[in-house]
Amino acid sequence: MKCCVQEMNKENLEEKRELIHALAKDRKLSEIPKIPQPTMIIWGDKDQVFPLELGYRLKRHLGDNADLVVLKDTGHAYIVEKTKEFYKHLKSFLLPPIPSSATTNGHDPQLLHINIADAVTTT
Repeated sequence: MKCCVQEMNKENLEEKRELIHALAKDRKLSEIPKIPQPTMIIWGDKDQVFPLELGYRLKRHLGDNADLVVLKDTGHAYIVEKTKEFYKHLKSFLLPPIPSSATTNGHDPQLLHINIADAVTTT
């Protein structure tokens, strides 16, 4: 799949770079709203569509409630190039840790996690 992504990016490469640089240059981060929710930014360190520097700028703009995950040796199509690593980071961001079975007194950890979450949201 990586070869397909590289093949798609061969044509009009210079024009694409110019367009992306123009978009990035003319785009002011101050125009992008800051969001209060915890945010995970995932970026490929070899991204030729949106340079990694834009990821760092976005992280600085969003502040402390944003985490930037940089996937090594990965371009713009990180979901295809590093599927397992992407899902690992996504899962860790979306799903809170479940207590180990050693601390659940023999109960199913998933059920315990759900019951605790229900108790917190209903009180």
